[in-house]
Amino acid sequence: MICRKATGPNARRIGSLVLNFGGPGVSGVSGLPELLNQYEPLLDRYDLLSFDPRGVGATIPALREDRARHRLRRGRRLRRAL
Repeated sequence: MICRKATGPNARRIGSLVLNFGGPGVSGVSGLPELLNQYEPLLDRYDLLSFDPRGVGATIPALREDRARHRLRRGRRLRRAL
């Protein structure tokens, strides 16, 4: 996660904006600094936060069970219940 604190006076600050740069495969941790000049007007009133979605940058990919194995295991559970 990356954060850029608001630069305006405390009385004018509203809160935080979380930016997801889309993708798939787009890093928000590197995207925010690269595109900060486009978001500069927001920094007066908002903290800007961004992140790397799972499987991007330094994150760990989601673990996925093989779909066929999942279906087979599910079928076995159903048969046992009957």
